[in-house]
Amino acid sequence: MPDDTAGQALTRLPRSGPMRAPNHRAFARRTSRDTDGDVSRVLGKLEATGQNYTVLQVLANASVLFRPFVLLSDALNNHSVIPPDVREAVILLLAARDEVQYEWAEHVPMAREAGLTDSQIAALACASPTPPDLFSAAQLAALALTEELSRGTGVAADTWQRVSGEWGEAGALELVAIVGWWGGFVRTMLDALGLVHPDDGRPGRRPRS
Repeated sequence: MPDDTAGQALTRLPRSGPMRAPNHRAFARRTSRDTDGDVSRVLGKLEATGQNYTVLQVLANASVLFRPFVLLSDALNNHSVIPPDVREAVILLLAARDEVQYEWAEHVPMAREAGLTDSQIAALACASPTPPDLFSAAQLAALALTEELSRGTGVAADTWQRVSGEWGEAGALELVAIVGWWGGFVRTMLDALGLVHPDDGRPGRRPRS
């Protein structure tokens, strides 16, 4: 059993960057009861499964954006060939590198559920998948691609071969999409809104998915 104190400490990253303006406070937290059409229907499904995350409640104020956002997130979370442990390792590395507190807090429980250990999570919290013997070959391949893309250097040919050797060419594209989604689009939305924790501005803690 993991140590509870250590486990709780891993749910937050050390804060070193500037505070974001809490622009999310300008928006109502939408629910299926105060929306209509596709937004209400999708929110109802999310509420029923405990997946009505704060960022989704805020984005539901923009109906044109909301459903495509949910659909792509669902595709990458639930229909990709990339295994859950690899996906969550990538997301945690991105969150640690960019100090995205919201994503870190949201995804640590998901990472544990996917099978990542507290030792792996602690290593990723330092924005470094070391020592490498903590991680599988597949995880290391995905984390190498993530680091290369985060540096803005593209993806080395040997890294692409490692990734496509694990999950095929389609899987390699899905992995790039995972990096771009959580390391780019989602991070940008969270930064703009100033959301630093999944419970920001909510009357109570959300149910776990």
